[in-house]
Amino acid sequence: MFESTVTRARAMLLALLAAASLVVAGGVLAAPASAAPAGRPVCVTVLAPLKAGQQFSEILSRRCAASEQAALATTREAGVTASVQIFTLIEHANYGGAYDRVYGGAWCDAAGYGINPGWYEWRLSSFLPDGGCYYTTLTNHGGSSQRFNGDTPSLPSAYNDNVAAIRTTA
Repeated sequence: MFESTVTRARAMLLALLAAASLVVAGGVLAAPASAAPAGRPVCVTVLAPLKAGQQFSEILSRRCAASEQAALATTREAGVTASVQIFTLIEHANYGGAYDRVYGGAWCDAAGYGINPGWYEWRLSSFLPDGGCYYTTLTNHGGSSQRFNGDTPSLPSAYNDNVAAIRTTA
């Protein structure tokens, strides 16, 4: 019985530490979606299209909830329209693990969208472009960049869990 109590206490402590790390990381993209592992919030991020001279798009809204639908509802309540899904950031290769739906105010064009991947900076392993964003350029922490065309189920080793910036365009 003592061992069972200790095991439960350890599990609770690990859960509390995980929750605390999410709170501390609240200013970054902690963005899993509805199929994400239990206990993780679902975040919906809405970006403005890039303006001349910008590296990163303005974040119009970042709302988290228990489901993607609830996160989208709180985004609408805040007066922000998540009109076009532009890409999905995914934690593991072959589209597994946590993921984040990123929306834009308009379809992709030549200027596109740019984002610091936040929570996914050291976790991104695959992604799905959408909303007319056919080309995605990833820049890693070493400063190297690579352009991808379309769905990417597995990032090359130089970019797997090593993405400092994302730019997606038509």
